[in-house]
Parts: sequence; structure tokens; C-alpha cells
Amino acid sequence: MVDKETRELEEGSKISGEIKIPARYLFAAVAVIVIIGLFFVLKNVGISTGFTVKDIGESEARAKLINFFETQIPESTLEISSSAKEGNFYIFETIIDGESSPLWVTDDGKYIAIGIIPLEN
Repeated sequence: MVDKETRELEEGSKISGEIKIPARYLFAAVAVIVIIGLFFVLKNVGISTGFTVKDIGESEARAKLINFFETQIPESTLEISSSAKEGNFYIFETIIDGESSPLWVTDDGKYIAIGIIPLEN
């Protein structure tokens, strides 16, 4: 025969198949997942870095363009005859080795383009 103490021990050690997670741990896990998800979504949209890109200004864009030519193509001569801002670009009318050519510099100063094609008139 099984005594009372042994029976209580056996009943208490049964595995019910349920895992009970405290609500605060469940809430914390969901909050972490939501925050990480929002971070990646906002980063891809550009909101985490700010709503607008920093405009470096025309004089700094001009200096970057001149510096690019001096360091990358030191044997050529560059003269800037005029400049204007259009959209997200600074347009510089340049004379490179005696030939006139427009160059576009992005307003954040990261890229130079030798030509752009407008999608709208």
C-alpha cells in the first residue's frame, strides 16, 4: 500500500503540460519586439535619421566640387562660371579644360552627377 505522504508527492510532481509565464514577462517581450520592429521600419523610411537631409549650402557644395577635382583629377583645370539651386541639387556651370559642362552636386554634398534626366517637364 501507498502511504498518504507518497501519494501527495506523486500528485504534486505531475506535469500538467501548461507553461505559465507571468504577464509582466510576456508584456516585456512583446514591447521589445514592437520597439525593434518600429526601429527597423522607421530606419528604412528615413524617419530615424530625421525628416530632412542636411543642406550643406552652396559655398560648401562648391568647395567639395573643387576639392574633388583637385584630388581626383589634378591635371585638369576647373572654373565655375555660375551656380544655382534646383530641387535637391546645386547646378554648377563649369569650364573643365576649356569645355563648358554643367555639374550637379546633391544638396547633402555626397554625390556629383554629370547629367540628370527630368521625369516631368
